Amino acid sequence: MSIRYYLEESFENLRQNKFRSILTGFGVAWGIFLLVLLLGAGESLYNGTSKNFSRYAENFISFWSPSSPYTTPLLNKLQASIKDIEHIAPSIWFSSSKLRYQGEDYSASTLQGVGIHYAQIMKLVLDQGRFFNQRDETLTRQVCVIGHDVKTALFKKEDPIGKFISVDGRYHQVIGTLDSNTSFNKAFQERVFVPMQWIQKTYGITGFDQFLVSLKAGVSAQAVEDKTKTYLLEQLHPGKTESAKIYTYNNKKEVEKFNTLFNVIRLFLWLVGICMLLSGIVGVSNMMFVLVKERTQEIGIRKVIGASAQEILLMVMTEAIFISLVAGIVGMLAGVGSIHLLNRLIDYINPSMLGHLVFRPSAAITALILLVTAGAIAGLMPARRATAILPIKALNSE
Repeated sequence: MSIRYYLEESFENLRQNKFRSILTGFGVAWGIFLLVLLLGAGESLYNGTSKNFSRYAENFISFWSPSSPYTTPLLNKLQASIKDIEHIAPSIWFSSSKLRYQGEDYSASTLQGVGIHYAQIMKLVLDQGRFFNQRDETLTRQVCVIGHDVKTALFKKEDPIGKFISVDGRYHQVIGTLDSNTSFNKAFQERVFVPMQWIQKTYGITGFDQFLVSLKAGVSAQAVEDKTKTYLLEQLHPGKTESAKIYTYNNKKEVEKFNTLFNVIRLFLWLVGICMLLSGIVGVSNMMFVLVKERTQEIGIRKVIGASAQEILLMVMTEAIFISLVAGIVGMLAGVGSIHLLNRLIDYINPSMLGHLVFRPSAAITALILLVTAGAIAGLMPARRATAILPIKALNSE
């Protein structure tokens, strides 16, 4: 017999048991509906969090050692020795600075001398102007880039580019301003960045206690961290590597932990959704047991007129798969529709921690495969029971 025959017969048998079929199908549809929403919610949380971190530097390592000042020649040699390093940027901090512009004062600022690649490493986004370049370093120009809070406090609505501000009594020309959403770290908005060469020349500083490195794509952050620490210890503390201390912050490892956490969350949501789906599939199995019992005489007659055990088995399993698949598709469509409506609501509310709910095609295919498999398993035991029915007993049953 053809598959079409079994499908038509399954549809007719389920139509004759409308109430029971609808109730059982609702359980399956509800399970996959919740699975779709759970997976969509998981992606929403991931997308929302990723959106907040999208302008946050992900691929850098910070090194500092208060007892071992670094120098520019040392960093140049370091970059030449470790090919996996893309950029290096030194950094010097001055905890507070007094700023002034045409009678306006701002004392909550932090002065920071940085290398020309600092903006690339930290993914600083400029609202206006530019960041430092090699010419600024070579000519030791008195230029600066200011955060959004500094710009607002000193200039109000005035365009700051090209203007001069007093930084602790020394005048610097503003060449750039940071975008208000430049980084997850809002402390950048209160800073004044100046070229490292100017800081060293003005304050007579030969070394610095901190620098950052960005990594080339595809390299191991842990390997670069270990190689860099080994190189620095050999250069700065030959023979004393056990007692010397170099502190690090490997941001790429933190990002990897973040991604691992969300992979665990996705797995957990899949497990919860599958458990809900299985509760509906159990209902399908129970329904098929009842149908087999009610159709004992029919099955006996089929066997008497020549139906094989394989045909009886396929008949029952087809009904189980049919109701699971149809109910599952209905539940999936309802879930996708709900996701669309929720996304419209998110666009209207626009909360910072939420991104769009997403139900991926790969998840849909996986869910359908699980449905068909679970439906087949749900119909297997009732089907085997049906094949074991003896025609004589079946015909004598009421």
